[in-house]
Amino acid sequence: MDMDKVGAFACAFAASRSVPVPRGTSSQAGPKRLCKRPAHHGYLARYGSVLAAVAYGARSGCSGQWKRRARPDAEGLDSSKWDSAVRVVAMSDTHGFHRRLRVPAGDVLVHCGDAQCEGQAWKSGFRDFVDWFSAMPFRHKIFVKGNHERGRVWKEALSDCYLRGTRTVGGLKVYGVPYDSEGWYQDALSMQIPDGVDLLISHEPPRDTLDYASASNTRVANIGSTKLKRALGRLGHRQRKGGRRTVPRVHLFGHVHEAHGHKHRHGTLFVNAANANAGRATGLQHACTVIDLATDGSGDVRVVSS
Repeated sequence: MDMDKVGAFACAFAASRSVPVPRGTSSQAGPKRLCKRPAHHGYLARYGSVLAAVAYGARSGCSGQWKRRARPDAEGLDSSKWDSAVRVVAMSDTHGFHRRLRVPAGDVLVHCGDAQCEGQAWKSGFRDFVDWFSAMPFRHKIFVKGNHERGRVWKEALSDCYLRGTRTVGGLKVYGVPYDSEGWYQDALSMQIPDGVDLLISHEPPRDTLDYASASNTRVANIGSTKLKRALGRLGHRQRKGGRRTVPRVHLFGHVHEAHGHKHRHGTLFVNAANANAGRATGLQHACTVIDLATDGSGDVRVVSS
C-alpha cells in the first residue's frame, strides 16, 4: 500500500469535513470534493474519522515520514524483560510423524513423550526419531518417556536428553516425571516434586487440568494423574502458608491429544503440548507450543504461540 497516497487522501478528507489539521500539515493534497455523493454517505461516513486521525495522528505532516508507534508487549509487560528470557519449544505425542512438524527456534526443546507410533516398524521408527531429535539445533533438549516408549532403550539412546528427577537446564530448575508401567515408581516421582521448579515435565496431565478425553467428539472423562494433582495441591498449600513460591512456574505434558492447549491456574501455566489428532494418532493436528520464561526474578511466563 502507498502510504503517502493514503495520507494525502486523508488530509483532503479532513479538509472537506473541516477537521482541524495540525500546523505544518498541508490540506491541499487531493480534490476538495471526494465524490459526487455527500460525505456523510457510504464508506466516507463510516471511516472518515479514521482517515482524519491518520492524517494528523499517524503522520507528522502529509509531506513528512510515517512514524510507526511502538507496539506494546502482548501481555501488557515491559518488552525488555523478554529480551533475556529463556524460550522453550514444547511438543508431545508426535507418534512417528515428527518429520512433518515445523519446529520454531528456541533455547530449550522439550518432548513430553509418545514419540513412537503403534503399528509401525519399531526399530526403524525408534531410530528415526532418535536421529531427528538429536540433530535438532537447540542448546538444550529434554525428553521424558510416554506410555508408548517401552524398555530402557530410550533412556540409553537419548542419554543426554532423557530427564527423570531434577536437573538444571539453561539456568532453569527442571523436574521430569516420565511415564512408567510400574505405577508405584511414577507415583513416587510425582510425590517428590521439589519446591519452586521452573519447569515440571511429565507425560500425563494432572487430573482435571487439560485432561478431558473424548471419542468421536463425545466427552468421556478426565483421565489425568491423581498423584500429580495431589502433589501440586500440596505445593500450593505450602505456598499459601509460607508466602514463597513453591508451585512450578510451568507444567508441560501431553498424553490427551484432544485437550491440547494452555491455562493459568493457581500460579502455574499448564500446557498440554500434544501435537497429534484426537483419538488414535493418524497425523499431526497442532503446532509446537512456544513459551518464554523471564529471568529477571519476576517469575513471569508467557505463551508466544500454541
